Order: sequence, then C-alpha cells, then structure tokens
Amino acid sequence: MSINPFPRSRGFSLIEVVVAMGICSFCLISIFGLLVVGMKTNTDTVEQSVAAGLARAVVADLWSGIGNTSASTRSPLYKIALPSGTTASAQPDKTLFFAEDGTLKANVNQARYRVDVSFGERPSASAPAPMSILVTWPASANPTAGQWPSRHVGNFQVLTALSLY
Repeated sequence: MSINPFPRSRGFSLIEVVVAMGICSFCLISIFGLLVVGMKTNTDTVEQSVAAGLARAVVADLWSGIGNTSASTRSPLYKIALPSGTTASAQPDKTLFFAEDGTLKANVNQARYRVDVSFGERPSASAPAPMSILVTWPASANPTAGQWPSRHVGNFQVLTALSLY
C-alpha cells in the first residue's frame, strides 16, 4: 500500500474562478457607473438649490421695495425697476449676474448664474403685475444683458404676481 505524500487538495476549478471574476467585474462596473450618475445628480441638485435661493432673494428684494414707504420706483438691493404702467416688454426688464456663493457681480466674467426679471402685462394699473424670474447657468453662455438667454446648461423659473398696492 502506497501512501501519497501529496494528497489531492480540494479547491475551485479554473472555470469556477473565471465565472466568479466575471460576476465581480460586472458588479464593480455597475457600481462605478452608478457613482458617476450620483455625482451628476448631486451637482444638478446643488445648482437647482442655488438658483431657487437666488430667485427667492430677488422676490424678497422686490417685496421690500413695495413695502417701503418712500416713493421709490426701484427695489432697494438689486435696483430692479418696479412696473408703473400696464404694458409689458418683450425682453427682460433687468438682468443680474451672480457668483456661485450668491454675491452680485457687475459682469458676466465673474458670474456663474444669470437672473432675468420680467414683468408681464396688467389689465389695469391697480392689478397685480405678473412677473417671471428666470435663473440660468452658466452665465457666460449668454453674456448679453437685456435679451432672453438662448443657450444654457440648466435653468430655474419662477412665475408669480407682484401686488404693487
């Protein structure tokens, strides 16, 4: 009787190892793909949140201009002209440029966001003024103020009415 000095060891066959590696690589590629989608979604969400904050700040500025007891015809912070007549312009009434942190910038080169404010037509001078606030980014895609933006990566729009009395 001969004793084998090298007993047959138990292990995985080559086919089992290859199949396991294929399954693992498929799972890793799926996870990496989801990470890219998640990062893009996070970026979009942050930009939408900043845009909503900018629109809120513009609306608050317009409301504070109305509540002012002086005979001012402009909002106090952003100097947006409050509508006095009943007609509307085809182009934005005011274009503002903001940095990523929400600070107002004088030119488009330092800005990330562009905010266009427009007032709609009113049936009478005492009626609320329909208002549109369009926030687009990047601001450098449409550097010309006073025209509606035509090229942008993202946008956020608020439609509301402003009671002037």
